[in-house]
Amino acid sequence: MGSSFSTNPTPQEHSLSLALVQYDTQKANAAIQHTNSDFVDPHCLVNTLLPGDMIQKKGNFILQWFYSHFAIYIGNGEIVHATIPNNQMYGKCFIARAIMVNEFSSELVRKNNHLDNAVGFQIQPLHHIVQTARGQVGQPWDYNFITHNCEHFTTWCRYGREVSLQSWGIGDLISGKISLGEYVAHSVYSIKEKATTFWSWFKRKTVGIYYSIG
Repeated sequence: MGSSFSTNPTPQEHSLSLALVQYDTQKANAAIQHTNSDFVDPHCLVNTLLPGDMIQKKGNFILQWFYSHFAIYIGNGEIVHATIPNNQMYGKCFIARAIMVNEFSSELVRKNNHLDNAVGFQIQPLHHIVQTARGQVGQPWDYNFITHNCEHFTTWCRYGREVSLQSWGIGDLISGKISLGEYVAHSVYSIKEKATTFWSWFKRKTVGIYYSIG
């Protein structure tokens, strides 16, 4: 006997989906000429990216404001990133290549080339960024949230230097990756980065709630 359950969206669900797609598409397109975008659905962002862009993935909970996952976009809808150990803090992992919309399904993402205008950082040629990322696929990565995380991998590919703003640069100073002067500057960058990350994520979640009850 067949089930009467239907997976077809209701008119309200269809309207909600369309409204969010329109919002996400507008936000993604607006960021084409900028270093970053607001958080949107990956399906809307992927066609606005250039190979070599850094992608920031945000989780669905406020506590995850303190941590984001980063990847390098290499074109054709693909990313390269350092996978995360099971304990999410440290351990051996690998550099992986994946389809962006599959890897970040049901998550919010944004373009975030956050050090493009920072003193002491130079954007590598885009083909070099992609070549560097592709060349690391399958290689082991000794993951440490403070000193060697996924953001370190993406900044190394894009700028030739490993830096993580989400870990406040403390590990980078201790390990000699940045100077004391850079650490002070990066502390300011880190505060700004966390504020913009939270605000962008909060806006998108609020829009989703608004359309769901509207």
